[in-house]
Amino acid sequence: MSTTTLAGNSSETKSSTSCTINISLPTKPNFLELWDELGIPHDEEKQLFGPSLPILGYHVDANAMTVKVPDEKKAKVVELLRSNAHAGKPYTVNELQSVAGSVGSALSLYPHLRPGLRVLFDEMAAQEGGTTKLRVTKPVARSLSSLADFLEHAPPVPIRHQKEKVRGIGARTK
Repeated sequence: MSTTTLAGNSSETKSSTSCTINISLPTKPNFLELWDELGIPHDEEKQLFGPSLPILGYHVDANAMTVKVPDEKKAKVVELLRSNAHAGKPYTVNELQSVAGSVGSALSLYPHLRPGLRVLFDEMAAQEGGTTKLRVTKPVARSLSSLADFLEHAPPVPIRHQKEKVRGIGARTK
């Protein structure tokens, strides 16, 4: 068994890391040179590897076994929630739908937050047309503020161990 040294870089930090493993693997440069010879295009962001990667818009940390919304994305959503959490202020239905959609990515990781948007959806349901003006009520403002507070300090979500019993869509059972 030969020792192969792998070196890679992350587009976020632009720094190189190196580790030694005791297995035989084709080295990354040789593989990419083969792609060049075959004319297969490859982008740098598609070549990321390491213990912490952006995957499908989330930050996945393999060492800590956690997933979280990236800090920049989380900050934008929190700011959007806070800027729309003012009781009495008029917004169009389209603007409020945009707010709800922005929170949607966080709801995939924190499904217990879904009831927090229910008040907003109930408020929008009675309205027709995207340009209809709607005043934010106190319950909606409180709901948006509490969503922003939670998301701002939300911890990373642990990845479940495969041996745990999971039932539902996407769960594999024997």
